[in-house]
Amino acid sequence: MKHVIRPHTPVRKGLFILIFLFTILFLVLFSINFGDMNSARKIRDLSKEVRELTIAKDLLNFEIAKMKRYEEITRGAEIEGHQKNVALQSRLAELESELEFYRDVVGGVGVNSIPRIKGLRINQLEGLGRYSYKLVLTYLNKTTRVAEGSLAVTIYGELDGRRTALGYREIVESGPKSLDFSFKRFFMFEGTLKLPEGFVARQLEVEVASSSRKQEAYKETYDWESAIN
Repeated sequence: MKHVIRPHTPVRKGLFILIFLFTILFLVLFSINFGDMNSARKIRDLSKEVRELTIAKDLLNFEIAKMKRYEEITRGAEIEGHQKNVALQSRLAELESELEFYRDVVGGVGVNSIPRIKGLRINQLEGLGRYSYKLVLTYLNKTTRVAEGSLAVTIYGELDGRRTALGYREIVESGPKSLDFSFKRFFMFEGTLKLPEGFVARQLEVEVASSSRKQEAYKETYDWESAIN
């Protein structure tokens, strides 16, 4: 049996081992770096997506805010339009009522020798015991004389369970402080009245007194509830 004697080369073996170790180290480092590169790429992609989503969210919020503002403006315009329409309808009804009032005044006018009450309107106002009034006098005759005199207005009712009479000066709030008149054909008194708290009105009495001794005074009495329009 022959023995083969091989030369002992420790340097060569060391070199191979060193190359092998470097190869393993390179593979390990490459895999680590490759993983880091993939992670960094994923982080960049995710960051980009987050930024895009944030921008999209901001745009969406902006659109939602615009839509809400548009709805508020539209709703406000609808409310304002409705309020204007209600106000116009109310004003139209008021004007129609005024027209009817003057039609009644003119339609009932005839020749008379003394001033006559041809129109009376009382409307309740906001506020307890507040009323507006209009009172029209006419004086149409065959002469051109001027009607002169005064009115006496009295409201009868109850206050604290007792019958009470209130004169014009006690209840006038705005308008003429006295009811003197001097006119030809037509004359109108108007203003507002304020009744005492707790006073329950029952009747309204209007007395027309002429300054001429030849003309006698006369009175008109109205049921309060019926006089209120």
